[in-house]
This record gives sequence, structure tokens and C-alpha cells, in this order.
Amino acid sequence: MLLEAVQETIPASQLLVFAVKDGWEPLCTFLDRPVPDSPFPRTNDRQEFWDIVNANT
Repeated sequence: MLLEAVQETIPASQLLVFAVKDGWEPLCTFLDRPVPDSPFPRTNDRQEFWDIVNANT
């Protein structure tokens, strides 16, 4: 399907198939960045999102 088509098109070294449940490690490894000391954000709360967005404006 779509994922398979993407995987066939994009070189593996340039593609990260990322599951949020895996946390910082695969993302930071792929980006060659250090893993943060803070926990990976695991919420998907609409109000929390807007509170964060509005705090940065």
C-alpha cells in the first residue's frame, strides 16, 4: 500500500518509519541527535495542545 510504495521509493537511510510508542531513541538515532533527558511526550489532549500553542504566541 502507501507505506510499501514509500519504502520502495525512499532509500532506507533517508526514511524513518516511526512509532510514537518507541519514544526518543529511534527518532534521535535517525537524526543523529542526543536523546533528551525529558520524557517523550505521550499525550494527545486537545486542550493541552492549545494551551502550549497559545503560551508561545
